[in-house]
Amino acid sequence: MRILHTYLGSGEVITAQHVFLIDSSRYVYSYNPETNELVDLFHPTAGSSVDLAATNDKMWLPACAEYDITLNPFSATYFRDITINTYGTAMTAIDNTHLISGSFGTSEIWAHDITGSTSINTLLFTMPDGRTIQGDILYNPISDRYIVTNSLSGTSHITEFDSSGNILYDIVTSYGGLFGMFEYKEELYVFSCSSYTSTLLKLTEGITVPVFTVPIEVYGAAQRIQNMTVNLPRIPTYTDPFQITVSIPYDGYLLNMPFGPYGTRIFDCTVNYGDGTSLPITAYNDANVSHTYATAGTYQISITGKCTSIDFFAYSNFQDKVISIDNWGDIGALKFNMARCYNLVSIAPVCGDFFKFVDSGIYLFYDCRLITYSDLPVDLLGKAQYVTNLNAAFTQCYALTNVRGDLLRDCSRLISAVNMFGYCTALESPPSGLFDHSPLINDLTNLYTNCTSPNFSSIPIDFFKYLVNLQVLSYAFYLTKITSIPTDLLRYNIKLEAVQYTFYNTLITSIPDDLLRYNPLINNYLGVFGSNALLETAPLYLLKYSTRTTIDFRQVFISCVKLQINKNLFYADGEESTIFLNKTIDFTNTFNRATFTGIQGEAPDLWNCDFGTGVVTKTGCFTGAGNSLTSISNYADIPIDWK
Repeated sequence: MRILHTYLGSGEVITAQHVFLIDSSRYVYSYNPETNELVDLFHPTAGSSVDLAATNDKMWLPACAEYDITLNPFSATYFRDITINTYGTAMTAIDNTHLISGSFGTSEIWAHDITGSTSINTLLFTMPDGRTIQGDILYNPISDRYIVTNSLSGTSHITEFDSSGNILYDIVTSYGGLFGMFEYKEELYVFSCSSYTSTLLKLTEGITVPVFTVPIEVYGAAQRIQNMTVNLPRIPTYTDPFQITVSIPYDGYLLNMPFGPYGTRIFDCTVNYGDGTSLPITAYNDANVSHTYATAGTYQISITGKCTSIDFFAYSNFQDKVISIDNWGDIGALKFNMARCYNLVSIAPVCGDFFKFVDSGIYLFYDCRLITYSDLPVDLLGKAQYVTNLNAAFTQCYALTNVRGDLLRDCSRLISAVNMFGYCTALESPPSGLFDHSPLINDLTNLYTNCTSPNFSSIPIDFFKYLVNLQVLSYAFYLTKITSIPTDLLRYNIKLEAVQYTFYNTLITSIPDDLLRYNPLINNYLGVFGSNALLETAPLYLLKYSTRTTIDFRQVFISCVKLQINKNLFYADGEESTIFLNKTIDFTNTFNRATFTGIQGEAPDLWNCDFGTGVVTKTGCFTGAGNSLTSISNYADIPIDWK
């Protein structure tokens, strides 16, 4: 991949940060590594393989077609074929007349002078040790060094060579299919291609950290190599230990360190068990991760060095032994949690660089029942720019009353926070701004489910304003004590699809006008406002805006004993013939209630709607003793099969 200064695609200005990509079907895209956006540029007709090289005005595709390109706006015009007898599938451009290439599965790196239509080829070097090219080559003209993705004995490597082919530095990664590299903001990135998608990896401090996933198989990429100024990032020396204090219950207790198998990640650390024993660890299942304490007591365990995965979730013989986190340190962690550390009561107040490479925070403090707001470090999740998953991060933290509003300020790549605060029964109303810096989040299922404290009574205005990719909000406020819903709570969540039981069994008395107006993709409304015993009114057209062809309205208002039903909940007068035409709609128990204590309303005449070729399920829609002429003025008009 070679970075370009500026170009246009589909009439849109593309800036300097963009990169050319080619997929397995030989479509060429522009790619923005800042926002993970793809723009489809063109489908080359010349060339026969899937790689590319480019400058600002030339593009080459194997084997070997040259295109003239313009960047403002983007265009590509076939110019000529070039004969390159030694040409390979991994290619990079030095300038408009010089290329570097190698063939997949071979060890030779070649230079090509393509001034004429037949290339003049020069063998630069042969990679040692039986290494074979995997997918891409980068050349640094400043240092005269080559970076090559390659395979050695079935393992993926990213290796830096000098001009004679000597290895200067080598990174081993568990990711395969490394078919594209590029430099961005003086840092290196590589795409790992697998199963019709590709993962963008950042090369940093000797490791590869996943950043984004793109929905294409990236088989090549292009940027201006003249701009490349960095070499492979070196592994730092990790000297600041992660330290915890444990309570060993009896003599001869066997403790297993929680170094879970998170991919094939790196372990190169020393564990000091606090009883005079220090042992090296080189794998998560190293024999030295098990240690027997001769005497019961309190010990401080120190982990010094590279330790990419600390995962307490499955280590039951360790979880309840942890009393405190004494020092966060820096151990290059990629996955981290203290799940089920029931007796954790003290946490070091500053995290520093601990979270800077963490990409998985699932179960972060899951079921840590004693931690409080004051126990959480002031910079918890600080620098956590790669974390994508915080599912169940604080679930069942029963003593936790709140978190800081800037908790996720650095979590710009966070995608999922399912059950993040579920069952935190002491939790008070959430802080403003919590999700303002995490626009990629798509799933907040069970976000605050069963947060039953009476002090959890409100939702901040604009709480979800910046979650433009949010798709699932099911059970988010289930069984909370919220008394109202902000007017524009869901105004900006245009991709929202599921609100199942989102506001089920709360203390709300009304629903804002237009709450669901801007969410046309919702198809799951199951129980969204059900069991709200204090709910008295619902606005006009609340449920008319979905454009989906299959919609679940089951139990939307089940057990709402005070609700004054509005005849225009689903449509305006006169829309009965079109609103549900040819759609599959489920109204099972939509208005089912056993009692009624409110003001009489009027039922929507759903039975008069035209469903065309669609399927309507109406079982128990208006069933229950709470539905009668007392509560519904047109109850006598409701057909028996809707009751």
